[in-house]
Amino acid sequence: RKSSPKVGSFLLAQLLFATKAFQDAERILRGLIQDHPRQTAFYKLLAFVRVEAGFRVEAMRALEQALEATHCAPGSCGFQPPDPEVKRMLATLYFEDNIELERAQELLREVPPPEKPVWDDLYIQALAAKRGERPDAKKLAEALLSQTPTDHPAHERASSFLG
Repeated sequence: RKSSPKVGSFLLAQLLFATKAFQDAERILRGLIQDHPRQTAFYKLLAFVRVEAGFRVEAMRALEQALEATHCAPGSCGFQPPDPEVKRMLATLYFEDNIELERAQELLREVPPPEKPVWDDLYIQALAAKRGERPDAKKLAEALLSQTPTDHPAHERASSFLG
């Protein structure tokens, strides 16, 4: 990195994130985004960094920017389909913070349902049900929490946002 400071920047940002050096990780990721504005992986990691650092609204902004950076019509500007993971992450944050609920629903409608749902898919379904005040919300939350080990960080997250 001394001779080529940009080589391995994404890996370095991942390592900085893992060691909770959030400011340094953000600085590197912002440089990467400036150099490569259509690489959604950079925005996603930036959102993770910001959430962990306690800047949730800024994380949402990063994800919205990722969608804007890759938005163009097929056949123009090097079309790149929107990243479904970005949409899921953004919808989850909106549901968790109980804001922009219409936008969150819109994002979910744009993402094809997974063939084999994983924990994150079930979590977002439970959040959507709770925020939409659906009658099955409590049942979905209870089912998810019962299948999540109590010593896993996901259990604390789900308990916090699903009640």
